Amino acid sequence: MTVTVLMAALAAASGRGPVGCVLVAAAVLAGQLSVGWSNDRIDRARDVAAVRRDKPLVTGVSRPGSVSVAAGCALALCIPLSLAGGLGAGAAHLVGVAAAWAYNLGVKRTVFSWLPYAVAFGLLPAFVTLGLPGHPWPPAWAATAGALLGLGAHLTNVLPDIDADLAAGVRGLPQRLGRRRTRCLAPAPLFAASAVLVFGPSQGPAIPGLAALAVTSTLALLTALLPDKGPHSRIPFLATLALAVTAVSLLLANGQALADPLGRSHSTERHRSSDPGPVTAPSLPTGRQARTPAGPDMAAVVNARRKEGSRCAHLTSSRGDELLHRDKGVGVGDGLHESVGCCSSS
Repeated sequence: MTVTVLMAALAAASGRGPVGCVLVAAAVLAGQLSVGWSNDRIDRARDVAAVRRDKPLVTGVSRPGSVSVAAGCALALCIPLSLAGGLGAGAAHLVGVAAAWAYNLGVKRTVFSWLPYAVAFGLLPAFVTLGLPGHPWPPAWAATAGALLGLGAHLTNVLPDIDADLAAGVRGLPQRLGRRRTRCLAPAPLFAASAVLVFGPSQGPAIPGLAALAVTSTLALLTALLPDKGPHSRIPFLATLALAVTAVSLLLANGQALADPLGRSHSTERHRSSDPGPVTAPSLPTGRQARTPAGPDMAAVVNARRKEGSRCAHLTSSRGDELLHRDKGVGVGDGLHESVGCCSSS
Protein backbone atom coordinates (compact mmCIF):
# COMPACT_ATOMS: atom_id res chain seq x y z
CA MET A 1 0.00 0.00 0.00
CA THR A 2 2.91 2.34 0.70
CA VAL A 3 4.23 1.99 -2.85
CA THR A 4 0.73 2.69 -4.22
CA VAL A 5 0.43 5.95 -2.29
CA LEU A 6 3.95 6.92 -3.32
CA MET A 7 3.24 6.38 -7.01
CA ALA A 8 -0.06 8.27 -6.89
CA ALA A 9 1.69 11.23 -5.26
CA LEU A 10 4.56 11.05 -7.77
CA ALA A 11 2.10 11.00 -10.68
CA ALA A 12 0.35 14.09 -9.32
CA ALA A 13 3.64 15.90 -8.72
CA SER A 14 4.82 15.18 -12.28
CA GLY A 15 1.68 16.65 -13.86
CA ARG A 16 -0.62 13.69 -14.44
CA GLY A 17 -4.31 14.61 -14.27
CA PRO A 18 -6.82 13.13 -11.83
CA VAL A 19 -7.73 10.26 -14.16
CA GLY A 20 -4.07 9.49 -14.81
CA CYS A 21 -3.28 9.47 -11.10
CA VAL A 22 -6.18 7.10 -10.41
CA LEU A 23 -5.02 4.75 -13.18
CA VAL A 24 -1.46 4.78 -11.86
CA ALA A 25 -2.63 4.04 -8.33
CA ALA A 26 -4.99 1.27 -9.48
CA ALA A 27 -2.33 -0.41 -11.64
CA VAL A 28 0.30 -0.27 -8.90
CA LEU A 29 -2.16 -1.55 -6.29
CA ALA A 30 -3.17 -4.48 -8.50
CA GLY A 31 0.47 -5.32 -9.16
CA GLN A 32 1.39 -5.08 -5.48
CA LEU A 33 -1.52 -7.32 -4.45
CA SER A 34 -0.55 -9.94 -7.01
CA VAL A 35 3.06 -9.90 -5.81
CA GLY A 36 2.15 -10.01 -2.12
CA TRP A 37 -0.43 -12.79 -2.44
CA SER A 38 1.82 -14.88 -4.68
CA ASN A 39 4.64 -14.48 -2.16
CA ASP A 40 2.42 -15.72 0.67
CA ARG A 41 1.26 -18.68 -1.41
CA ILE A 42 4.77 -19.67 -2.54
CA ASP A 43 6.29 -19.28 0.95
CA ARG A 44 3.43 -20.96 2.80
CA ALA A 45 5.45 -24.00 3.83
CA ARG A 46 8.35 -21.90 5.06
CA ASP A 47 6.02 -19.58 6.99
CA VAL A 48 4.30 -22.54 8.65
CA ALA A 49 7.67 -23.97 9.70
CA ALA A 50 8.67 -20.57 11.12
CA VAL A 51 5.26 -20.21 12.82
CA ARG A 52 4.60 -16.83 11.23
CA ARG A 53 1.39 -15.85 13.06
CA ASP A 54 1.14 -12.67 10.99
CA LYS A 55 0.40 -14.69 7.84
CA PRO A 56 -3.26 -15.52 7.09
CA LEU A 57 -2.28 -18.80 5.43
CA VAL A 58 -0.50 -19.87 8.59
CA THR A 59 -3.36 -19.00 10.94
CA GLY A 60 -5.95 -20.56 8.65
CA VAL A 61 -7.81 -17.34 7.89
CA SER A 62 -7.18 -17.80 4.17
CA ARG A 63 -6.97 -20.95 2.05
CA PRO A 64 -4.14 -21.62 -0.40
CA GLY A 65 -6.52 -22.04 -3.34
CA SER A 66 -8.25 -18.73 -2.64
CA VAL A 67 -4.96 -16.91 -2.38
CA SER A 68 -3.77 -18.39 -5.68
CA VAL A 69 -6.94 -17.29 -7.47
CA ALA A 70 -6.74 -13.82 -5.92
CA ALA A 71 -3.13 -13.41 -7.02
CA GLY A 72 -3.97 -14.48 -10.58
CA CYS A 73 -6.98 -12.12 -10.77
CA ALA A 74 -4.93 -9.20 -9.47
CA LEU A 75 -2.24 -9.89 -12.06
CA ALA A 76 -4.84 -10.13 -14.85
CA LEU A 77 -6.36 -6.82 -13.75
CA CYS A 78 -2.94 -5.18 -13.56
CA ILE A 79 -2.32 -5.66 -17.28
CA PRO A 80 -5.13 -3.46 -18.73
CA LEU A 81 -4.75 -0.92 -15.94
CA SER A 82 -1.05 -0.55 -16.73
CA LEU A 83 -1.63 -0.28 -20.49
CA ALA A 84 -4.35 2.35 -19.97
CA GLY A 85 -1.59 4.95 -19.59
CA GLY A 86 -0.01 4.01 -22.92
CA LEU A 87 1.95 1.12 -24.37
CA GLY A 88 5.34 2.37 -23.16
CA ALA A 89 4.13 3.17 -19.66
CA GLY A 90 2.30 -0.13 -19.39
CA ALA A 91 5.32 -2.10 -20.60
CA ALA A 92 7.56 -0.38 -18.03
CA HIS A 93 5.22 -1.24 -15.17
CA LEU A 94 4.57 -4.81 -16.29
CA VAL A 95 8.31 -5.49 -16.58
CA GLY A 96 8.65 -4.33 -12.98
CA VAL A 97 5.79 -6.58 -11.86
CA ALA A 98 7.36 -9.50 -13.72
CA ALA A 99 10.65 -8.83 -11.92
CA ALA A 100 8.84 -8.95 -8.57
CA TRP A 101 7.20 -12.26 -9.49
CA ALA A 102 10.62 -13.61 -10.52
CA TYR A 103 11.88 -12.69 -7.07
CA ASN A 104 9.07 -14.69 -5.44
CA LEU A 105 9.59 -17.66 -7.73
CA GLY A 106 13.21 -18.21 -6.82
CA VAL A 107 15.54 -15.28 -7.52
CA LYS A 108 15.39 -14.32 -3.85
CA ARG A 109 17.33 -17.50 -3.06
CA THR A 110 20.27 -16.44 -5.21
CA VAL A 111 23.03 -13.87 -5.00
CA PHE A 112 21.02 -11.78 -7.50
CA SER A 113 18.15 -11.29 -5.07
CA TRP A 114 18.72 -7.51 -5.23
CA LEU A 115 18.23 -7.31 -9.01
CA PRO A 116 14.40 -7.60 -9.18
CA TYR A 117 14.09 -4.81 -6.61
CA ALA A 118 16.46 -2.57 -8.56
CA VAL A 119 14.64 -3.23 -11.83
CA ALA A 120 11.14 -2.78 -10.42
CA PHE A 121 11.88 0.42 -8.53
CA GLY A 122 14.06 1.81 -11.30
CA LEU A 123 11.18 1.53 -13.79
CA LEU A 124 8.62 3.27 -11.58
CA PRO A 125 9.57 6.80 -12.77
CA ALA A 126 9.23 5.58 -16.37
CA PHE A 127 5.72 4.31 -15.62
CA VAL A 128 4.80 7.85 -14.57
CA THR A 129 6.53 9.90 -17.29
CA LEU A 130 5.70 7.66 -20.26
CA GLY A 131 2.03 8.28 -19.51
CA LEU A 132 2.46 12.06 -19.88
CA PRO A 133 1.80 13.94 -23.16
CA GLY A 134 4.67 13.29 -25.52
CA HIS A 135 5.62 10.13 -23.57
CA PRO A 136 9.01 11.44 -22.34
CA TRP A 137 11.55 9.10 -20.81
CA PRO A 138 12.48 9.95 -17.24
CA PRO A 139 15.88 11.56 -16.68
CA ALA A 140 18.74 9.24 -15.83
CA TRP A 141 19.01 10.54 -12.28
CA ALA A 142 15.40 9.51 -11.55
CA ALA A 143 15.88 5.95 -12.79
CA THR A 144 19.18 5.69 -10.92
CA ALA A 145 17.63 6.94 -7.70
CA GLY A 146 14.74 4.51 -8.11
CA ALA A 147 17.10 1.56 -8.56
CA LEU A 148 19.09 2.60 -5.48
CA LEU A 149 15.87 2.91 -3.49
CA GLY A 150 14.96 -0.60 -4.59
CA LEU A 151 18.29 -1.97 -3.46
CA GLY A 152 17.99 -0.21 -0.12
CA ALA A 153 14.39 -1.43 0.27
CA HIS A 154 15.51 -5.02 -0.33
CA LEU A 155 18.24 -4.87 2.30
CA THR A 156 15.98 -3.07 4.78
CA ASN A 157 13.06 -5.45 4.25
CA VAL A 158 15.15 -8.58 4.72
CA LEU A 159 17.19 -7.28 7.66
CA PRO A 160 14.82 -8.35 10.51
CA ASP A 161 14.34 -11.88 9.06
CA ILE A 162 17.87 -12.83 8.06
CA ASP A 163 18.32 -15.49 10.74
CA ALA A 164 14.93 -17.08 9.99
CA ASP A 165 15.65 -17.03 6.26
CA LEU A 166 18.96 -18.74 6.76
CA ALA A 167 17.27 -21.43 8.84
CA ALA A 168 14.75 -21.94 5.99
CA GLY A 169 17.46 -22.23 3.35
CA VAL A 170 16.96 -18.81 1.73
CA ARG A 171 20.36 -17.52 0.70
CA GLY A 172 19.91 -14.24 -1.13
CA LEU A 173 22.51 -11.50 -1.07
CA PRO A 174 21.60 -10.14 2.41
CA GLN A 175 21.57 -13.63 3.91
CA ARG A 176 24.98 -14.35 2.40
CA LEU A 177 26.37 -11.11 3.80
CA GLY A 178 24.96 -11.76 7.26
CA ARG A 179 22.98 -9.54 9.58
CA ARG A 180 25.84 -7.32 10.72
CA ARG A 181 27.21 -6.53 7.26
CA THR A 182 23.73 -6.08 5.85
CA ARG A 183 22.93 -3.62 8.62
CA CYS A 184 26.02 -1.60 7.73
CA LEU A 185 25.39 -1.82 3.99
CA ALA A 186 21.64 -1.05 3.92
CA PRO A 187 21.99 2.73 4.52
CA ALA A 188 24.53 3.15 1.71
CA PRO A 189 22.20 2.84 -1.32
CA LEU A 190 19.54 4.94 0.45
CA PHE A 191 22.06 7.70 1.11
CA ALA A 192 23.29 7.42 -2.49
CA ALA A 193 19.70 7.74 -3.73
CA SER A 194 19.27 10.92 -1.69
CA ALA A 195 22.52 12.34 -3.09
CA VAL A 196 21.40 11.60 -6.66
CA LEU A 197 18.05 13.28 -6.03
CA VAL A 198 19.75 16.37 -4.60
CA PHE A 199 22.50 16.82 -7.19
CA GLY A 200 20.93 15.11 -10.21
CA PRO A 201 18.26 17.59 -11.36
CA SER A 202 19.43 20.37 -13.67
CA GLN A 203 18.35 23.18 -11.33
CA GLY A 204 21.01 22.11 -8.83
CA PRO A 205 20.81 21.43 -5.11
CA ALA A 206 18.46 23.50 -2.96
CA ILE A 207 18.81 24.25 0.73
CA PRO A 208 16.04 21.79 1.80
CA GLY A 209 17.69 19.07 -0.27
CA LEU A 210 21.08 19.69 1.28
CA ALA A 211 19.48 19.63 4.74
CA ALA A 212 17.81 16.30 3.94
CA LEU A 213 21.14 14.96 2.70
CA ALA A 214 22.75 15.96 5.98
CA VAL A 215 20.04 14.07 7.87
CA THR A 216 20.48 10.94 5.75
CA SER A 217 24.26 10.98 6.17
CA THR A 218 23.86 11.23 9.94
CA LEU A 219 21.37 8.37 10.02
CA ALA A 220 23.61 6.24 7.81
CA LEU A 221 26.59 6.75 10.09
CA LEU A 222 24.57 6.02 13.22
CA THR A 223 23.16 2.84 11.71
CA ALA A 224 26.60 1.60 10.75
CA LEU A 225 28.31 2.55 14.01
CA LEU A 226 25.68 1.60 16.59
CA PRO A 227 26.55 -1.58 18.54
CA ASP A 228 24.72 -4.72 17.53
CA LYS A 229 21.83 -5.32 19.94
CA GLY A 230 20.95 -8.73 18.56
CA PRO A 231 18.49 -10.02 15.96
CA HIS A 232 15.44 -8.62 17.77
CA SER A 233 16.63 -5.01 17.79
CA ARG A 234 14.45 -2.74 15.64
CA ILE A 235 16.78 0.25 15.72
CA PRO A 236 18.71 -0.56 12.50
CA PHE A 237 15.48 -1.34 10.68
CA LEU A 238 13.81 1.91 11.83
CA ALA A 239 16.91 3.97 10.98
CA THR A 240 17.09 2.60 7.44
CA LEU A 241 13.34 3.08 7.12
CA ALA A 242 13.82 6.76 8.02
CA LEU A 243 16.50 6.95 5.33
CA ALA A 244 14.08 5.48 2.81
CA VAL A 245 11.35 7.96 3.78
CA THR A 246 13.77 10.86 3.32
CA ALA A 247 14.82 9.63 -0.10
CA VAL A 248 11.20 9.14 -1.15
CA SER A 249 10.37 12.67 0.00
CA LEU A 250 13.17 14.03 -2.18
CA LEU A 251 11.83 12.06 -5.12
CA LEU A 252 8.37 13.56 -4.64
CA ALA A 253 9.87 17.04 -4.33
CA ASN A 254 11.46 16.55 -7.76
CA GLY A 255 8.27 15.25 -9.34
CA GLN A 256 7.91 18.15 -11.78
CA ALA A 257 11.50 17.72 -12.94
CA LEU A 258 10.63 14.20 -14.15
CA ALA A 259 8.59 15.65 -17.02
CA ASP A 260 10.79 18.73 -17.53
CA PRO A 261 14.33 17.58 -16.70
CA LEU A 262 16.02 20.69 -18.10
CA GLY A 263 13.61 23.17 -16.57
CA ARG A 264 12.65 24.41 -20.03
CA SER A 265 8.89 24.90 -19.75
CA HIS A 266 8.84 28.14 -17.76
CA SER A 267 12.07 29.60 -19.10
CA THR A 268 10.93 29.02 -22.68
CA GLU A 269 7.65 30.81 -22.07
CA ARG A 270 9.45 33.75 -20.50
CA HIS A 271 11.80 33.92 -23.47
CA ARG A 272 8.93 33.86 -25.93
CA SER A 273 7.00 36.56 -24.11
CA SER A 274 10.03 38.92 -23.91
CA ASP A 275 11.36 38.31 -27.43
CA PRO A 276 10.04 41.02 -29.80
CA GLY A 277 10.77 38.80 -32.76
CA PRO A 278 13.08 39.37 -35.73
CA VAL A 279 13.39 42.87 -37.12
CA THR A 280 12.69 42.80 -40.87
CA ALA A 281 14.02 45.31 -43.32
CA PRO A 282 11.41 47.42 -45.19
CA SER A 283 10.49 45.95 -48.53
CA LEU A 284 11.97 47.66 -51.55
CA PRO A 285 9.60 49.07 -54.18
CA THR A 286 9.33 47.04 -57.35
CA GLY A 287 7.95 47.52 -60.83
CA ARG A 288 6.41 50.89 -61.64
CA GLN A 289 6.69 52.08 -58.04
CA ALA A 290 10.48 51.76 -58.24
CA ARG A 291 10.58 54.02 -61.33
CA THR A 292 8.14 56.62 -60.09
CA PRO A 293 9.47 58.78 -57.29
CA ALA A 294 6.97 60.25 -54.86
CA GLY A 295 6.83 62.95 -52.19
CA PRO A 296 10.01 65.02 -51.66
CA ASP A 297 11.92 63.10 -54.38
CA MET A 298 9.47 64.30 -57.08
CA ALA A 299 9.97 67.93 -56.07
CA ALA A 300 13.73 67.53 -56.31
CA VAL A 301 13.43 66.15 -59.84
CA VAL A 302 11.16 69.01 -60.93
CA ASN A 303 13.59 71.64 -59.57
CA ALA A 304 16.51 69.93 -61.32
CA ARG A 305 14.65 69.99 -64.64
CA ARG A 306 13.81 73.68 -64.22
CA LYS A 307 17.48 74.53 -63.65
CA GLU A 308 18.44 72.51 -66.71
CA GLY A 309 15.87 74.37 -68.79
CA SER A 310 17.19 77.76 -67.68
CA ARG A 311 20.72 76.72 -68.58
CA CYS A 312 19.63 75.58 -72.05
CA ALA A 313 17.79 78.84 -72.67
CA HIS A 314 20.85 80.81 -71.70
CA LEU A 315 23.03 78.77 -74.05
CA THR A 316 20.55 79.24 -76.90
CA SER A 317 20.45 83.01 -76.47
CA SER A 318 24.24 83.24 -76.44
CA ARG A 319 24.48 81.16 -79.61
CA GLY A 320 21.98 83.37 -81.42
CA ASP A 321 23.84 86.56 -80.54
CA GLU A 322 27.05 85.05 -81.85
CA LEU A 323 25.48 84.17 -85.17
CA LEU A 324 23.97 87.61 -85.57
CA HIS A 325 27.29 89.33 -84.96
CA ARG A 326 28.85 87.17 -87.66
CA ASP A 327 26.19 88.53 -90.08
CA LYS A 328 25.57 85.22 -91.83
CA GLY A 329 21.89 85.95 -92.48
CA VAL A 330 20.67 82.71 -93.91
CA GLY A 331 22.25 80.45 -91.22
CA VAL A 332 20.95 82.38 -88.26
CA GLY A 333 17.56 80.71 -88.00
CA ASP A 334 19.02 77.28 -88.63
CA GLY A 335 21.51 77.76 -85.82
CA LEU A 336 18.80 78.86 -83.44
CA HIS A 337 16.61 75.88 -84.21
CA GLU A 338 19.54 73.54 -83.92
CA SER A 339 20.46 74.87 -80.49
CA VAL A 340 16.93 74.75 -79.18
CA GLY A 341 16.49 71.23 -80.44
CA CYS A 342 19.71 70.20 -78.75
CA CYS A 343 18.61 71.59 -75.41
CA SER A 344 15.12 70.17 -75.73
CA SER A 345 16.46 66.69 -76.38
CA SER A 346 18.56 66.88 -73.25
